[in-house]
Amino acid sequence: MDNSIRIEMKLDWLKKVFTCLTLMYLLSYTCLCYGKIKTYEPEKADLERGYFIYEKPTLEQISPSYLPVPREIIRNKISFCASLDEYAPITFSIYALKEFKDVNISVTDLRSGGNIIQGSAVDLRIVKCWKQRDTIEKDKEVIIPELLVKDDRLVLKGYLSSMPLTSYVVTDIPVNTSKQIWLTVKTSKSTIPGNYSGAVIIKPGNGPETRLELNLEVLPIKLLPPSKSYSIYYTGSSFGLPWYVPGVYPDMKTWEEQCRKDLKAIKEYGFQYITTYAPIIGSSKNGKLVLDLSNLGKSLQFHKEAGFTGFTPYIGDYSKIDGKSLHYRDYCKTEEDRKLFFYTIEKVTSETEAFVKQQFDGSIKLFYYGIDEANRNPKRAVYKDAPPPDYAVGVCKEIYEAIHRGGGLTTAAAYRSIADGGFDILGPLNDLPAYNYGSVYPGVSPEEIKKEAGSKKEVWTYWQPWEENPKQNRLLAGFMLWKSGFTGIAPYCSWLAGGGNDPYDEFSGKRPEKNMFIAYPSLEGPIPTLQSEALREGINDVRYLTTLTELIKQEKDTEKARRAQDVIDKILNRISINLGEVLFDISESDLNDFRAEIIHAIMELSDSKTKLLEIPKLSKPLVFNSKLKDIIMHQKLKLPLSETRKIIENKTLVYMGYDDVYLYLAFDCSDSDMDKLVSDKMNKRDGEWEWGDDGIEIFLDPGATGKSYYHLLVNAKGLLCDNYYSSVQNRNIGWDSNTEVKSNLGKEGWTTEIKIPWANIAADTVLPSLWGVNAGRWEPRTCTCQTWALLMNGNFHRPSQFNKVQFNFTPGNYCCELVKFNFGTLSFGNNILTAEIRNNSSEKLDLKAEVKWEFDGCMKSEHVEFSVNPAETKKISLPYKVECKGKDGKLVFNVINLRNNFLCLQKVKFFTVPSTIVKLEADPVSYLSEEQIKLRTIINLSDSDRNNTVLRLSFLAKDKIISKQDIILPSHIIDIPLQTTQLPPGLYSISAELFNEQKQLIETQEIKIKRINNPF
Repeated sequence: MDNSIRIEMKLDWLKKVFTCLTLMYLLSYTCLCYGKIKTYEPEKADLERGYFIYEKPTLEQISPSYLPVPREIIRNKISFCASLDEYAPITFSIYALKEFKDVNISVTDLRSGGNIIQGSAVDLRIVKCWKQRDTIEKDKEVIIPELLVKDDRLVLKGYLSSMPLTSYVVTDIPVNTSKQIWLTVKTSKSTIPGNYSGAVIIKPGNGPETRLELNLEVLPIKLLPPSKSYSIYYTGSSFGLPWYVPGVYPDMKTWEEQCRKDLKAIKEYGFQYITTYAPIIGSSKNGKLVLDLSNLGKSLQFHKEAGFTGFTPYIGDYSKIDGKSLHYRDYCKTEEDRKLFFYTIEKVTSETEAFVKQQFDGSIKLFYYGIDEANRNPKRAVYKDAPPPDYAVGVCKEIYEAIHRGGGLTTAAAYRSIADGGFDILGPLNDLPAYNYGSVYPGVSPEEIKKEAGSKKEVWTYWQPWEENPKQNRLLAGFMLWKSGFTGIAPYCSWLAGGGNDPYDEFSGKRPEKNMFIAYPSLEGPIPTLQSEALREGINDVRYLTTLTELIKQEKDTEKARRAQDVIDKILNRISINLGEVLFDISESDLNDFRAEIIHAIMELSDSKTKLLEIPKLSKPLVFNSKLKDIIMHQKLKLPLSETRKIIENKTLVYMGYDDVYLYLAFDCSDSDMDKLVSDKMNKRDGEWEWGDDGIEIFLDPGATGKSYYHLLVNAKGLLCDNYYSSVQNRNIGWDSNTEVKSNLGKEGWTTEIKIPWANIAADTVLPSLWGVNAGRWEPRTCTCQTWALLMNGNFHRPSQFNKVQFNFTPGNYCCELVKFNFGTLSFGNNILTAEIRNNSSEKLDLKAEVKWEFDGCMKSEHVEFSVNPAETKKISLPYKVECKGKDGKLVFNVINLRNNFLCLQKVKFFTVPSTIVKLEADPVSYLSEEQIKLRTIINLSDSDRNNTVLRLSFLAKDKIISKQDIILPSHIIDIPLQTTQLPPGLYSISAELFNEQKQLIETQEIKIKRINNPF
């Protein structure tokens, strides 16, 4: 296959990866929200045991020397979920602090009441890291985590290596390295949904045993077959032509046994169609074409028995007529030969079509292969003697025309372009094209592919799945396929060794080629890899998308259908169809999160969904005293938090209630070791939250949009950090909820009460009744995340997975909407707050808008009263003054309904007033060759006050003024070039003086500048 486009795509991707890694290094591995990432420090129990356990996203490639971060540590439980009739994987890794031998790992039965999933039904594997050729630099050795084996100590060599299929796995783990353990559970259509529990038993030969609780939630979801087609190149059933492994099998029976095992496995991975290369042998010596089709018949019979019917690409290049292969390279030497060649193809196609129709009664439909990746390259071997300007394209055109004359349909791997792939000629003739993904995207729209698919049998895409890139395989078989417009995939390939190498030794062959395996041969059947598992996960992604799409079509409630469709749209908006971009932008965790969001959407639409939780509305406001008793007394609803990966030692209960003014939450957090409580990492309100404190989190999504939400974090001592997320990727730290918090530390735990005003959340919209809500707790010392909603991947920031909660607000209280709002510049001096308020009710509203500002304990306010008619929008403005430089400030904007004095809208802003009005910024050192110094002046002064001030800048040497200029301030930030031509080396000063309109000095600032000789 031609690798030029693939290599170009990969180099583009590598450039982006290099850029990403460079940025990570420069940022010292800082985390976007939570600060510096630290690797896990083993605890006393880990040291005594000699190992610890951690968990990464299932398909992420893990180096044996990888050091996990604290949140990846597993104490005693792993959890995952599966729908009915699904292969569901999960992994964990064991990190050895000393050398361990004969580590035996097994699984018990999984039980849910009286229902059992046998432990023997759990396929345990070890991810083997081994030496491979580099994909680009083929002479270079790299260590790749790839093979999923039962015992990674066994030496594998040749096509009939043995890897006994035990119910357990065994390995050795060298000191300071880890081994990744892979588990796959297969549910059936008849599996009873429920929560199943069992244990993974880890038993080193020279160390203590560990029992890891294994929880599997079998979801009541009946997955539909994928709405896309899945085909794969496979040569193992090409009876009559073991062309790439001569002499491998001792006899025909052994070959057939291996073929059946291969086909069974490929079917289990979700593929529906498969190729064949089985040769036809023919003779025309007696003036009549006589064909022996037994090899093809046997191959197709094996396919049918394994469930592979329908579209079957047939590569007949290895067929022989009168001893010549039915390939252009052997057949065509003269014009007469060429004519005979195309005529022979026509007749072979005609007879083969009749044979397949008779033998298989239409259950199998052959698509005859043209020239693989035909292009207009004049130097391409074999086809370079074809007439210009089309070369291989011209030959392929004539092959396609001959196949059509013989009554057959055509296919081939192709480039969808005119210059490379001859799409102008071959496009109309290719009945089932499989386009090289890189030759289509970027450049072609999905709509164009969909349009083409409407005129063909199908349009597939292919890539090289053996390249040890599991994420690429999952994306191209899953979400990218769904978005791309292609109807299916045909990756190359599942069972082929490049260069005649031993399957398990890429350096054994005569040519520097990689083995093109996504599953490796063994006597017991194919050994899977991360690549093959990724393909299956991609196919399952499409099964989930198909199931959700069908439920949306059947849903009669248009609002529910819209919310579910929004889930799909949001995911697809994250997925670029540019392969380089998506590999850079999307992580393994993202893919797992997408799956979880689809599952939640399916559950909401399906009959098995849970009812909306109705929170009790309180008859009177709660007493806020940090002892919980009043909340518990008035509250009937207790919400226990749970953890998806560990057994919880310190339990958490959440109590929730509300009235028309406030949402109340109380957290009762037990803690058996309060001496180890951490609550000093966040030292002020809205301080930096590094996941270092014990604390709780609250998530509120008005309207249950699954997109935007409000986020409140409170540490154990009661310090609050609140944020607004317009999406998971867009965090606004400037939003303030005006929430009140009280915490109480006890001997056996701690409590936190939280009082959140609805008005500040309702400010930009009419308050809905349906909300997405979640609550969580974080324990840094045990790396335990507790959550109320089921978050399948442990990340709290998954709004589509929040629990759905119903509130019953009094009609009319929240009928105003802030259409536009601006606090002003928040600069020192006189500021103006502006707002546009819309009346969404059917009645005229009499309102009062007020702004309150507090600095250094001094509270002041301004207000205005006005009326707003139904559907009318009223513009208002209110003045306030920022004072007390260097002090914390608070601004509160309220809108009150004068009819009942109800606070219906609120905006709050906490901020710090800068200690200086003028700030000067410049490079402290300049070379003599620089003719000017770039000075930036930042003026922290309100617009009205700034317009009446003058800035005087002076450039000084040894207190002697070199230059001076007065500037009328055009904006808050001013860039001013200061000329320094012919100034000698030495120290200089820049002085700024700010004068008001009465020419009184308001403030002065000064910075130092040093000029030095040029370095060269």
